[in-house]
Amino acid sequence: VSTQSTWEKEALLKEISRPESVNEIKEKKPSKKQNSKKSIEIEDTKVDKSKLTCDYCGKYDPKFNENELDLHMYKECQMLVKCDECGSIIEIANLNYHLLTDCDERESYQECPMCREAIHIDNFE
Repeated sequence: VSTQSTWEKEALLKEISRPESVNEIKEKKPSKKQNSKKSIEIEDTKVDKSKLTCDYCGKYDPKFNENELDLHMYKECQMLVKCDECGSIIEIANLNYHLLTDCDERESYQECPMCREAIHIDNFE
């Protein structure tokens, strides 16, 4: 069980979702033959495949950039879920831990002694 707080997880999520640029643009100084026009050369760079892959579900998409990967994580990734109580984006595997320790509404939950699940106190018997 991870002991990272929710804000640490969200900061890490944002940090790992910053892919490197696919194309690097270089400006060259105009030569005498180019009549003072700037020429722009687009140089393909090698991109680490892991930068285009979701760390949670493993989905790879060459179209992923920082915004697309963030959008995937917040809207599409099936390994992440939005906490109904506080709105934080949480890994499904850590939701019970979050509800019991990190959530703003953690006082509303108790751990079931039999199954160890986080149960809302209104449903706890």
